[in-house]
Amino acid sequence: MLNRNGTTVLLFAIMCLLISRTKAYDFTNHNESNDFIEYQTYVPDINLNISFYANTNREDYSENHVKGVQFDVMYNPAKLIFIELVSLLEETVFEYTEVNPGQLRCVIFRLNGSSIMDFELSNLASLSFAQPNNFYGDGIVRVSNIIIAGKYGKDISSYFTSNSWEIDFINLKPVYTEIYIPDNNIFSDSIDISFQLHRGSNIQIDLYDMFGEKVESVMSKYMNLGVHVFSIDNYNGLDEELDYGEHKVKLSVDNEYLDSIYVIYKEVDGEK
Repeated sequence: MLNRNGTTVLLFAIMCLLISRTKAYDFTNHNESNDFIEYQTYVPDINLNISFYANTNREDYSENHVKGVQFDVMYNPAKLIFIELVSLLEETVFEYTEVNPGQLRCVIFRLNGSSIMDFELSNLASLSFAQPNNFYGDGIVRVSNIIIAGKYGKDISSYFTSNSWEIDFINLKPVYTEIYIPDNNIFSDSIDISFQLHRGSNIQIDLYDMFGEKVESVMSKYMNLGVHVFSIDNYNGLDEELDYGEHKVKLSVDNEYLDSIYVIYKEVDGEK
């Protein structure tokens, strides 16, 4: 058994291997388990679990000798928005840093020198992303440049299989154009209204009063496919307060009327 000084030396050797090693493990030669995730409805967070699985069928494999792990999480920041990366293990040191855009370098080990068990490696860390605004393609997340430090700092990465993911948002792509009905269509100050476009179009959004008279042009511009948001407040483009009551919000696409909803401008309670 190592004494305290021996443990310190061992930890130092492991950390030198994990942090300072210049030739990282070649991911292209590493076993990989691919997961395909296809989203049918929007979710705010995409949660992934980083795992390493031991090849216990190898005659020279011995459990209980993993002393530390370093790996990179690789993704395209134009296709996935990184939110969070946290360790799922207790009593460990876990650090990560952004090496390059779309590349997070992670290190995990125990200060007391004890091993990371196989069952812990199979549920090592939790990783979360979000869908970029109006992105409807697929994004790849890979665990790369893997170094798994065994007894005396030996690299035993070849004993393990890691996972990667293909995340597909294609089914979230709008298939028609419409303006959404707000959950609450009554406002006294301002109201946010959303609409979706199934293709890039020139859009025109106009506001009409209860008598069918045009109050103002809220928006007139070209917009890409996707979901968009605009606001209507209680003053028109001439800085005149809207009349209380029902107003019609009209959406036209490529100079053709398409859809509309109704909102109600109401005085604030207590006003006279």
